Amino acid sequence: MSKIDVTRFVDAGRTAMLMKALWLAGSPCSANAGAAYDRQASRALGLADYDFGKVASSVLWGERALFWCRQKALDGAVARFAANHPGGAVVNLCCGLSTAEFRGDHGSCQWIDVDEAGVLALRRELFPPLERHAFLAHSFLDLWWMDELPCPKGSPILFVADGVLSRMTSGLAKALVVLLAERFPGAKLCFDAASVQLGMAQALVSGQRASAEARRMFCAEQTEALQSLSSRIAGVSSRPLAPSPRCSYSFGEKVCMALVRRLGLMKCIDVDFKCNEQST
Repeated sequence: MSKIDVTRFVDAGRTAMLMKALWLAGSPCSANAGAAYDRQASRALGLADYDFGKVASSVLWGERALFWCRQKALDGAVARFAANHPGGAVVNLCCGLSTAEFRGDHGSCQWIDVDEAGVLALRRELFPPLERHAFLAHSFLDLWWMDELPCPKGSPILFVADGVLSRMTSGLAKALVVLLAERFPGAKLCFDAASVQLGMAQALVSGQRASAEARRMFCAEQTEALQSLSSRIAGVSSRPLAPSPRCSYSFGEKVCMALVRRLGLMKCIDVDFKCNEQST
């Protein structure tokens, strides 16, 4: 079988980001021995025609372990939602090449991936089709997708934003949360948030200086104030990342994760939006 030229779908910068996330998800490592937890990512790696050697050399110390902790935390949020709302919908914002819909049992929930048309075309090449799976070919910042969600009005919705808000400026990320609360009463939002200190530490490890733009990005320290932004936000809670009991971590990875948990450098954030009758 000929391999897929992944560079023909999106620009070089986005391709590099997509391939790095796919490599982190599907490559064997001590935090993901044999990539048994994410077989679809491992399969996609074999289909993609790309120089993954460059990806491996760009990964920072502890990055793979943190990636997997983040995936497990978000997977847990999806599993809880599916158990409580079997007829609901999970909307993966800026889905990229996430394999979240293939991990775990989501029951009868509908899964909706939102991303640019080129990214979704690449997904169709790399991953098998699923039942109850829909695509919306929009940038998640192109708000037309909100009018096109293929699920009944008022149905339970969980929005998942994996590694998304941390790449947005503070003002833009907060505006998105408020808009979701206004447009989708009773829905939930789950996302990961890194602290300013973690960003600075990663910059030091990579030999770069934290830019002024980086200091303007949305961070974990700002999540506590989200509820004050809108009367439609019912509550905001956070959970520290936890290592997967199924993975065998190296000593260095255990040290990295212990520091992250102890110092609260990265968290999984859950936001609940009020139903219409609860709004004031």
